Amino acid sequence: MLVTKKIQIPNKLSCLHHVRRGARIFLYNHVNEKWQFRLVLALDEAISNIIEHGFPTPKKSKIELELIRTGDGFIFIITDSAVHFNPLERIKNHQELSSKMKTEGFGLLLLSSILKISYKIGENQENILVLEKSFSEMI
Repeated sequence: MLVTKKIQIPNKLSCLHHVRRGARIFLYNHVNEKWQFRLVLALDEAISNIIEHGFPTPKKSKIELELIRTGDGFIFIITDSAVHFNPLERIKNHQELSSKMKTEGFGLLLLSSILKISYKIGENQENILVLEKSFSEMI
């Protein structure tokens, strides 16, 4: 059985607390505290990167986070109208990314070490970032 929740926020860092709170509530009683912290941290990092780097000129926009619990784990879908950015093009391997970490890439390293990442551009030219974690990986 799928359980879903959608959270929509404006592209403002000051609104990230809505994402953190909503994700914690959604994850509550389904993962232990350690994994709840890691997943919320990863979602926070992904969305803060979109806000910080995806809007080079001020533009009012919305970012949507869909949280999905399946029988096997979690799927998190982040949709935004920011500048197109495919994180998979930057994440070739952890070693290359960690060597650059002193100046860039910390968020990508964090995301790729916690979640499986996929990316596509939607029909309306929006970014669609899909982050997945199975229950078997959270033991």
